[in-house]
Amino acid sequence: MDVRAARLLERLKTEKNVLIILDDVWENLELGVPTTDEHKGCKILMMSRSLGIPEKAYSAIEMSYKFLENEELQPIFLLCSIMGHDAAIEDLLRYARGLGLLHGVKRVKDTRDKVLSLVNILKASCLLLDGSHPTRSDMHDVVRDVAISIASRDYGWLVLTKEDVYEEWSDEGTMRKCELVSLRSAKVSELPDGLECPVLTFFSMHDLIDCKRLEVIAPDFLSSLSSLEELYLYGSFDRWEVEGIDNPRSNASLVELQCLSHLNTLEVQIRDVQAMPKDDMFFGKLERYKIFIGDLMWYELYDGLQMNTSRILQVKMKKSINLYGGITLLLRNVRSHWLEEVEDVRKMLYDPITEGFLDLKHLRFRYVLDIKVLLSSMMLVPCFESLSLSGLTDLEAICDRQLKVGSFDRLRIIKVESCNALKNLFFFPIATKFCQLEEIIVSNCHNMIGLIVEEEKMGENEILEFRQLLLLELRGLDSFNGMWYSEKTSKLAHGFFIKRCLQSSFLSSY
Repeated sequence: MDVRAARLLERLKTEKNVLIILDDVWENLELGVPTTDEHKGCKILMMSRSLGIPEKAYSAIEMSYKFLENEELQPIFLLCSIMGHDAAIEDLLRYARGLGLLHGVKRVKDTRDKVLSLVNILKASCLLLDGSHPTRSDMHDVVRDVAISIASRDYGWLVLTKEDVYEEWSDEGTMRKCELVSLRSAKVSELPDGLECPVLTFFSMHDLIDCKRLEVIAPDFLSSLSSLEELYLYGSFDRWEVEGIDNPRSNASLVELQCLSHLNTLEVQIRDVQAMPKDDMFFGKLERYKIFIGDLMWYELYDGLQMNTSRILQVKMKKSINLYGGITLLLRNVRSHWLEEVEDVRKMLYDPITEGFLDLKHLRFRYVLDIKVLLSSMMLVPCFESLSLSGLTDLEAICDRQLKVGSFDRLRIIKVESCNALKNLFFFPIATKFCQLEEIIVSNCHNMIGLIVEEEKMGENEILEFRQLLLLELRGLDSFNGMWYSEKTSKLAHGFFIKRCLQSSFLSSY
């Protein structure tokens, strides 16, 4: 017996009565658990997922569930059971609102506070566990199985998990009694036409996230959900059919979404740009969205910074973005924007109505041509936090010498790669705004001379400090002369550029 097992054995012997639960253990382990001869008060409960849940365990969990006094706790507990491991409490809030489980609250802040309070009560009752972050929660597999069983038995919920293969739907009688359908991560390949499920006629939320096998949604199925407010197809269905083809449709079309007058939240990928409806102005009514247009692989879409916002637009298409009025409307309140290989974006960069991107936090451009100046002096970008530019071969300046007051005050991350016409990052007046800057990464910009351009009117003792800078990485800069480039002398200017840099990576290629 090893040291840890021996210590555990001695510790357990000090307890008068102890229950040890071994959950789904299939290997021989030297645990240091006393036998009944060594400890009369020691009981061992062996549990196996493949053999089902012991009746005593089921009864104990169900009893804890029944003792939840608040009328909202029981449905919230059951809802947590269908959300998977390490679930975001923000998602729980979204689902609870969509299903009308919360009463007496109208404002989003009050709703969020109430959900957090209910989650804390469930954790205190040992029905929920802490997640990987304070904004997440978890549930033991055994508790989850009991909760799903209760939801199915008492409320008519149909809950399929990633272990379930569901090629054929239940009989008509079962579906008519169904009050909630959860297909999150389920192995479902088709949503059939003609489902007689009462909940679908007034359902306010449809969650099909991560149903990677879902290839068919029957034509007109989505348009029949007249009260639908939230539709989540992120990571699943993307085979939207092009409207106007001669043959009868065999799959869902984006045109159906025009019929959903209550739709305010949409998460979807539109892989074939031809499937974009001619009248896409309904996009402008969305309050929350994750919309991916073009042939973007899902692994490309997982950007921690960008994915942590409520309005995301990523576009990859070799067409003019100005052909789509709905996209223009989305740009007016987008928070994370990724543009790749799109033509003619200059008109998009200046909207005379907003005169900038008022809510934009994260901007990423890849292989976009015909842009010489990214941000003009007429634009306002007050919420900018990260900027990533790659393969912009015509780019000569990130921004003009002056921008509107408030722009760039929150910028934390700058990444520039393979922009060979770019000779510097910013002029001095712009760089003085970077009090929050944490990362600068510049690579393979072969004509880059310096990071900051000094102007003629500057005094010799001007000081520029990046007090929050943590990472500075420069590589592949063949023409690089120094951090601070003098416009007047074409040489490295004297000055104190970095106050504190905890991590620097200067590679020898510049």
